[in-house]
Amino acid sequence: QQLCTRTNPSTRSSDNNDDSSGISPMERLDSELGLCYTFLKLDERNFHCWNYRRYIVGIKAAMLSSEGNHNNNDQVDGSFTVDGTAAAGGGILLDESELIMGAQIVSPNRNEIETSGSGTNAGKGADDNDDSKQKIKDLLQSEWDFSHTKIEENFSNCSAFHYRSELLPLFFMEEADSLIQDELELVQNAIFTEPDDQTVWWYHRFLLDFASKHLPNDEFQNNILENEHELLAELVEEANGHCKWGLLALHMICTYQLKAIQEDADEGSISQKKEELNSYLDQLVQLDPDRKLRYATMKKV
Repeated sequence: QQLCTRTNPSTRSSDNNDDSSGISPMERLDSELGLCYTFLKLDERNFHCWNYRRYIVGIKAAMLSSEGNHNNNDQVDGSFTVDGTAAAGGGILLDESELIMGAQIVSPNRNEIETSGSGTNAGKGADDNDDSKQKIKDLLQSEWDFSHTKIEENFSNCSAFHYRSELLPLFFMEEADSLIQDELELVQNAIFTEPDDQTVWWYHRFLLDFASKHLPNDEFQNNILENEHELLAELVEEANGHCKWGLLALHMICTYQLKAIQEDADEGSISQKKEELNSYLDQLVQLDPDRKLRYATMKKV
């Protein structure tokens, strides 16, 4: 199986059929992560491997959260399934693993364990719990750093950006003030390097949508949107207007700004913002005539 995947790291069936035996679950998971690292060195955009890595990390996070409930004879042998169900003997599902993998890993004992405040697990000390949390935090931090490295190696790595979007909510609560700004700076470096690559624009759109839902409105409007508007207007100007993704991003930013001022601003300010929105769409019609009907529809919204 390893020979097959080394020969062709995009071999999806091999990722789905690793049935090694005779080693502990954690050793097996660490081995699989090592293989993923090797395969992603050969092909950093291999989405099959990124999805498998996400799957392995999700399982490992769930197992780390329940180290006291696993014994040395436990094996990751199908207890965690990929169809939204779980076989007997599945582990505990933490929020971390759920966010990483969604319904791909679930635990049949989750409700029982989460509500067992006075059961057999209640006697486990706070130190054990803190140790497990730290291990999970270290695991997720290593994945966060790994995705950053892969993005810096290749700004067109859509799989790495997608993985980062899955991890970001896990770090946001502790670093809300700086995290979005840091991520936007990463995006800006990529945008100004290759403005026609739609990969990074997808992540830019994700970040603005995430920030609009989780940051205070004043901070989002005054810090995030104004800064992004200024930078992207500069980018589009340098390209003499020939930057489709920059124009779409400016349209999105102005849409957020228009929604924010509609209740309090005077008619003149609202009309001016609408004119700006339409000007971007008019430029897009000229630049991208194959989608002129889409832009005409956007004008009506």
